[in-house]
Amino acid sequence: MGKAHSPKTSRAVNQPETGGHFDTATVITTEPNELIADLPHHRMPVVLAPSAWETWLNPTTPMAELQALLRPAPPDVMGVRVAGPKEFTLD
Repeated sequence: MGKAHSPKTSRAVNQPETGGHFDTATVITTEPNELIADLPHHRMPVVLAPSAWETWLNPTTPMAELQALLRPAPPDVMGVRVAGPKEFTLD
């Protein structure tokens, strides 16, 4: 195995008309695990274990193997806490 890679969650998109670029991001969701299932969102982000990063980033990984990674995270690697509205101030 080669050097471990960090997963990339964004990429730069070039804007030829302006010469600039902007960053984009994608969040892939799946059905919720037992910990998240009672929340009103009915979905959760896919959380890849570090051991799956190389497989995910490898362009030769078969689609079926990639799709098998798109499953809910085990509830024991997560936590839930109550969060309230944020207070915003303009300076």
